[in-house]
Amino acid sequence: MRSRSRARHAFYAFFIGALLALELPSAGLAQPLSPVEPPPTPQTPATPAPVSAAPLLPPGFEMPPPLPVPPRALSLADVLRRANDSAVDARVAELQIRRAEAAERSALASLLPQLNGSLTYTRYDQAIERAGVGTIRAADALSAQVSVSETLSARAWNATRSTAASTRAATLSARESQRLARATVARTYFSVLTAKKNAELGRSQLDAALRQYGAVVARVNAGVALPIDRTRAELAVLEAARRVADGDASLGRSRDLLGQALALDDAVDAVEIAPPEAGDSVERYVSRALAQRTDVRVLEANREIAELAIDDAWLRFVPTLGLSWTLNWTSATSTFSPDSTSWTALATLSVPFYDGGARYAAMRDARASVEQTEERLAALRRSVRVEGRDAHRRLDTAGRALILAQRSVTVAEASAARADAAYRAGALTGIELEDARRALADSQLTVLLRALERHVAMIDLLSAAGLL
Repeated sequence: MRSRSRARHAFYAFFIGALLALELPSAGLAQPLSPVEPPPTPQTPATPAPVSAAPLLPPGFEMPPPLPVPPRALSLADVLRRANDSAVDARVAELQIRRAEAAERSALASLLPQLNGSLTYTRYDQAIERAGVGTIRAADALSAQVSVSETLSARAWNATRSTAASTRAATLSARESQRLARATVARTYFSVLTAKKNAELGRSQLDAALRQYGAVVARVNAGVALPIDRTRAELAVLEAARRVADGDASLGRSRDLLGQALALDDAVDAVEIAPPEAGDSVERYVSRALAQRTDVRVLEANREIAELAIDDAWLRFVPTLGLSWTLNWTSATSTFSPDSTSWTALATLSVPFYDGGARYAAMRDARASVEQTEERLAALRRSVRVEGRDAHRRLDTAGRALILAQRSVTVAEASAARADAAYRAGALTGIELEDARRALADSQLTVLLRALERHVAMIDLLSAAGLL
């Protein structure tokens, strides 16, 4: 029993001496105090040697390269502006407007008079002449004709209304494509910002892991830490380097996607700005969406086109009047046809008595098309309401989750600091220290993800309300 007590006292004395050697390096206690040695005489502290700024690296470890700088960086306003003009879907929709305008002009041309002219030269094998009569047919003949025709059709007039409505629908579709392109580009923009912060966070975590590695190596060399602690610290450095590599790859991919969304061949960086904030209630956002959303207005325009198709089916019962006037001139005059010019006027009234039931079939088809459009419009309005409420709900949830994640980072930072102090004092093992630092890294990454979720929810809310 006495030998065990003496051994226990000797261990406690050695442990306290080691703690004093760690906590008071400036007092000249470079080695742990022996339990049988008297305390050394206090000495004047020596001037500390300059410490190199370069961190201690594990064997064979190389620092990652710096973050690449893309050739151009754009703000959110610049990104949204370029999305309107350069996004592929928006450009295709703009070209569709040109096609609709061409169809509208073609429909208008059917209402206007048609003016045509022709010139004909005829060469016969020989002239025909009769004695006492003269030339009946010359060997060479030249003739010209000018005709003006006009078709008065109620269906042609209704076609101009339909094509005009199609042009309005194409214009609204182009705006809808621009709205979707802006939303997509804005999400990619905030993804770039998040990836950039993640890459910067990975480098700061790598710096912290290298500093800890240097401190652990010093403790191992001093004999107050185990060699396995050095191994754990080296693994922490390698894990941090892996996160840096993954973060750099994610940042490069996000920059390329942003450039692709803007129809650019190179990567584009995002300039950080304050994100937009929601200032209205969900009811105001939903009401604005129902009144301003371009996809709702596109379906309303399609409903108008379907209703004009019903008018076209009714107008198939209306007669059509065709008018034409033709002026003829010929050089081949004869005794029997002495005049070289003549004109002809023609009026034709076409009355559709029976067409096999095609008009009634067209009418049924047009009415069914109107009902289909009404169903789609009602479903879209329900979807808009749900989309607005869901985006507002996700924004509120993401905001509260971001606050909780930020508080978690504060708690994790304090826990990591206490764990580091306890480890230096010998009260914790390297495993517990690594767990605390891993929890801090996870909480920092969670903050970035929650911030991205909030930004995306805000973009979805503004896009759903037609305000982006």
